[in-house]
Amino acid sequence: MALNNRTKLNLFIGLFLTALTSLLMITGIPILESIEEKIYDYRFNIRGKIRPPEDILIADIDDKSIERFGRWSWNGGKVAELIEILNTAGVKVVVFDTPFIFREYENRAALMNVIKKYKNVIIPVLFDFSFDKKRNDAELSLIQKNVFIHTIGQKRFDSSQSLFAKGVLMPFFGNGINLPFGHVNGLVERDGVLRKEPMIFEYNSNFYPSITLQAVALFLNIPIDEILFTSEGINLGERFIPTDRKGRFLINYYGPGQTFRYVSISDIMEKTIKPETLRGKIILIKSDLIDIKESAVTP
Repeated sequence: MALNNRTKLNLFIGLFLTALTSLLMITGIPILESIEEKIYDYRFNIRGKIRPPEDILIADIDDKSIERFGRWSWNGGKVAELIEILNTAGVKVVVFDTPFIFREYENRAALMNVIKKYKNVIIPVLFDFSFDKKRNDAELSLIQKNVFIHTIGQKRFDSSQSLFAKGVLMPFFGNGINLPFGHVNGLVERDGVLRKEPMIFEYNSNFYPSITLQAVALFLNIPIDEILFTSEGINLGERFIPTDRKGRFLINYYGPGQTFRYVSISDIMEKTIKPETLRGKIILIKSDLIDIKESAVTP
């Protein structure tokens, strides 16, 4: 049956738009990505703030804490005291989202001993992407021994799509310590907004997890070598975290800053907080000087 001119025009327009859309998707034209990002932001504005899980508590190095104990980084003895107080109260995981700025610490031995004692402290590292840093064999040995080296996942993950780091910046604790690390790198979009969190980075032919992934795995008692990641996402026990092919998780924000419950580090140190407030929780140590994303990668 012959098509009339109107039908032919509609068919042509439909095919043209389909071809154009396909071309834009293949070539990665920024305008489409920008539209998608704005729609994503708008959905959060419509939905509004939602109640966060009670398993996470933010221990804030706030103005009161700085006035009482000084600015971060504190000496090793003071940090060791904090870890001891938290574990005495029965916390499940202690996560330092705040970097250890200095390589040497006063009373470093005390800090190392308490970390070895409890085995539930996660320390942040920063991967570097801006330059080819001269490899530090001591740091490389430490990070390979104590951090995420996934041999099963590498066979099922498209490494050509992964995010490569050129160097690693990590605190010095000595080669004799064995504790989990996790990266705290956040890769913002072109407009300066953080929408995706990289769950893994590739460095020196191995894959390393975010501090978020380490914390959740430790909270759920899942050994890091039992986590399987693929091009579609990460299997964390019975849980599945969807990611893109670069291993990035699309953040589902619970809300703006202060959505999660905050307590002052000074109140913890001075033991004015009831132990049941801390018991069984992930305690995230953060500073007011460092912004925090309050996302939905949680137990």
